[in-house]
Amino acid sequence: MSKRRRGAKRPHAASTQPPPVTIEPEAILAESRLLRFMLARCGVPARDRDDVLQECLIGAVVAVREGRYRPQPGLEPRRILQR
Repeated sequence: MSKRRRGAKRPHAASTQPPPVTIEPEAILAESRLLRFMLARCGVPARDRDDVLQECLIGAVVAVREGRYRPQPGLEPRRILQR
């Protein structure tokens, strides 16, 4: 019976994720109305919506820059953003 050393890492499985995609910040900003609507539906108070919206937009731009935006190939770009 073999014992694993504490802190030893397992080898990574082959990635099945699509490759990262770059998208312009203006395309993200274009979805502000939808985001504002969703924030209202989620119960974010009106007084906080502008701040929360700004955080969402910044988070999306940062995720794209860090390569974490990996939409499924073949889907319409605007629909992917709206998800």
